[in-house]
Amino acid sequence: MEANLTPNPSDTTNALLTQLVQIGLGNITIVSTPATPASTWSATTPALRIQMIAYASLSMSLLAAFGAVLGEQWLGYYKSNRYGRGSQEQRGKLRQEKFDCLITWYFDAVVQSFPVLLQISLLLFGIALSANMWYKQPSVAWVIIATTIFGFLFYSLTTPIPTVLRMLHIDSKINL
Repeated sequence: MEANLTPNPSDTTNALLTQLVQIGLGNITIVSTPATPASTWSATTPALRIQMIAYASLSMSLLAAFGAVLGEQWLGYYKSNRYGRGSQEQRGKLRQEKFDCLITWYFDAVVQSFPVLLQISLLLFGIALSANMWYKQPSVAWVIIATTIFGFLFYSLTTPIPTVLRMLHIDSKINL
């Protein structure tokens, strides 16, 4: 997102060209001090924070994608009959053993956490994009901020409704 996380290479080039011109003019004293304008450079704190949020978003997205693929492989292994040879009873025992492993490793809870990871990742991406645009174009940033807030409020208000309805034993079907 940020292009200013590295020192400007033209600063070093300009300093070295200045040093070469000084050498060409016969001023040798300049050579004793090396030209390192990039050594005083440091990234701004907001730029680093924006990058941290963006990389956290990317990491969560990749983790959710990896987990979903891995979960699909586990389910494929559970459903497959390729690894089960023998009588029907032996295959049934092997399938029960696979099912017990899925329960032991909390497979259901792990797989259900992947959409949550993606949603958190999307929120972090919206925050990072808003903060990045805030320093470049505040008017565009307001659009991104409004969209991110709307999405967050929509999600946070609609997600608990099925749980509340189940707790109140209210039938969610409309009776005509």
